[in-house]
Amino acid sequence: MRAPPAERKTLQEEPATNCSSKLTIAQRASFHQKIAMIGYGVYGQAIHSRLPGHDIVPWERSSTSRGSSDLATTDLSKAIDGRGLLILAVPANAFPNVLNKIRPHPDSVVVSLAKGLIVPNWNPLESERSLRDGPPEGSNACTPLEYIEKHQNWKHVARNLVFVAGPGFAKDVKQGGYVGLTLSAASQGSEKPTEALAKAFWVFSGMTGDRNIEIYNNSTALEVASSMKNIAAFAAGIILGIMKNKGGLEEDGAGGYRIVKRVTISHGPQRIELDDQTLHRLTHFASRETINVVKSEGGGKGSQLTMVGGFDMNLTVNSLTSRNVQAGMRLACGENIYEIMTKLDKNGHSLTAEGVIATHAMARRIQNNHDSEASAPLVFALRNILMNRSTPEEIMANYFTQTKIWTESDALSILDGLSKPHALRTHASLGSMN
Repeated sequence: MRAPPAERKTLQEEPATNCSSKLTIAQRASFHQKIAMIGYGVYGQAIHSRLPGHDIVPWERSSTSRGSSDLATTDLSKAIDGRGLLILAVPANAFPNVLNKIRPHPDSVVVSLAKGLIVPNWNPLESERSLRDGPPEGSNACTPLEYIEKHQNWKHVARNLVFVAGPGFAKDVKQGGYVGLTLSAASQGSEKPTEALAKAFWVFSGMTGDRNIEIYNNSTALEVASSMKNIAAFAAGIILGIMKNKGGLEEDGAGGYRIVKRVTISHGPQRIELDDQTLHRLTHFASRETINVVKSEGGGKGSQLTMVGGFDMNLTVNSLTSRNVQAGMRLACGENIYEIMTKLDKNGHSLTAEGVIATHAMARRIQNNHDSEASAPLVFALRNILMNRSTPEEIMANYFTQTKIWTESDALSILDGLSKPHALRTHASLGSMN
């Protein structure tokens, strides 16, 4: 069995950088105008490029990993020293390692760009078995901001947390394309903007214009919606990979594709045709599942109507640029998902597909919230694929057979919790969750 790259292994906790001196009012103003970009991968660099005029020090794990050593530092203490706005641009599964090394100033504003879920004490890329089986029974999956609120080094800044979501791919952001953002502060039960939210808005309105920023008051629900978007993109990649295998899809080499013919997939007697409308159906039902999951988190339909819920899902599901779509396509085309997630490319980079990890974590979270598999059948279908309970083709044929038999009004009523699912079956025939 191939061992994961060294940088993927869980690191021992290191002494955290500490910054705790009290600030005067004048010092606070200057403090929050200085930004530390923690994580300088593709997305971190893209965001940095759209924030001209801001005093930003980026941090990256290795000075040679991205060829950006002229801009970034590998010294965390240097990156955050005297800087009051910390932008966390590392993947969600990297939070445990990175956050262990930092103890921010109590007045720091912390902005998370991470779209995924974290399961403490579960390293999904530790081994092929870990990624296949998912987190242990009874594990809790938390959002990045929930994780920060409980972390020993960070819980003292819990009042100053902001989540920022898309839409926008890193390449488009860096090239100056349209950027829409949804911001949400961590404080619950209040419609009043927090100071942290106001400061984050001040920074990001510079790259988008204030008309392209939306505010949502439930950060947990918004983070969950972002994870569901990545899960839907992973599913879209599996569908496109199946079509490619069967000669129904052609890639254009620029992140786009063309459906050239319908293909048929089956599970036992169940037969489903995949065509140019399939991803529209997937997006529709994934959106309804997102609403269902978000409601269980105390959020309303508003979170699904944000740019994260609408624009971002459509953008991600329909583009081969998405790393989640790429992971799904490669899996459906016969590659091992563990190899996909851990193998380094010629530039020394691995594929960061948060939707793969979020599939396992979201399934656990749904169960911990005492919801049934019927509330989010796509999540559990994908989990069955990761667990090798059947082939991607058979599992997706089963999934689409069940969604096909709903009328639209039935689907909306069921997923909104207004009636019980009659025709929808879960994927228990392929194995249920532990």
